[in-house]
This record gives sequence, structure tokens and C-alpha cells, in this order.
Amino acid sequence: MYFNKFPKIIYSLDEGVSGQLIPDLLRRIKINDNIKRDYVYYDLYDVLDGERPEMVADRFYGDPQLFWLILHINDIIDPRFDWPLSNEDLMEYVIGKYGLPFIYHTHHYVNPQGKIVNSYKVLSQQNKPVLPIVYEDSGTFQNILFHQSPPVILDKVTNYEYELDINEQKRKIKVLKRELVSEIENLFDRLVNT
Repeated sequence: MYFNKFPKIIYSLDEGVSGQLIPDLLRRIKINDNIKRDYVYYDLYDVLDGERPEMVADRFYGDPQLFWLILHINDIIDPRFDWPLSNEDLMEYVIGKYGLPFIYHTHHYVNPQGKIVNSYKVLSQQNKPVLPIVYEDSGTFQNILFHQSPPVILDKVTNYEYELDINEQKRKIKVLKRELVSEIENLFDRLVNT
């Protein structure tokens, strides 16, 4: 078990009157960023619907207890929210977040290039044609585009489609190459107990 690898500390909830021996969860070990960036050290894998980290570890390493390697190489801290949801769990999540009547309501619009349209304003000056301005958000900056005619064609993205897209992006994960597993595992054991 993953947390069995951690050294134990005494933790008290009653100012030292009594204590309990628990794993030292404040210890943090991180896989080197160079390994995470260099494709020589890992393979890409698309998580199947309903597949859990333990299942992926068993598939690639023959040991479901090595699930922590899958989580670490992908910077997943909370597998409940950072790991892809099954289709059924995704639908429950979307219903819980937006409410059943609103899962297919519009979340946002995208232009033909796939850029999110944040707002749409129509400006007119005296005796001049109306000029719609579309703000596009690329994630890091906004472009202001001026459009006259033909009118801007925007595609609707529903709340469900938006959450589905986020979930699908989580399906593409890195899996550390099998030949590196024992070396990383030994190094992890050494570092966590130092």
C-alpha cells in the first residue's frame, strides 16, 4: 500500500494527552520534470471508460499497488476529480453541477476556428454601419475581432458538451515505461524515508 511506505509520526487531537501513530502525509516526493517532459520515459495511453488508476497500473506493470506511479507521472493529486470520470459518473456530475433541466443549456459559443467567444457587442457610430465586435479567448489573451458582414457564425456548446470535453482531455495520460518502474520505486522508498 502506498501510504505504508511513509514514516510514521504521532498525531494528537487533544494537545498531547493522547496520540495516534499515522503516516507522515506532509512528506512530498515528486517525479523529476525532465522525466515527465521527455517522451523517451513514458508512453501515452487513453484511459478506457470506467478504468481506474489501479487497473492501468495492473495492465502496464502487473501490480495494481503501483497506481501511485500513474498518478505521480500525470500530476494527479485528487483522483476523484483529476482522473477521467466514467460516462455514468460524468452524467451524474453534470446533473449535480448544473441541474437536470439545464445540462443541455448553452455554456458558451465557439467560432469556426474553435475559439471561445466571451462576449458579443454591437457598436454603431453616427451614420455608420453597425459593427459587431467579438472577443475571443485563447486561454492566455483576448483578441478583438471586427466583423461586418457576413455575420459571425457561432456554434453552441452545451453544459454537458463542455464538461465532456474537459473529461475527454483527462483520458490521455502518460504511463512510465516498465523498465524504469523498479528504479523509480526504489528511489521513492529511499527519499520518503530520509
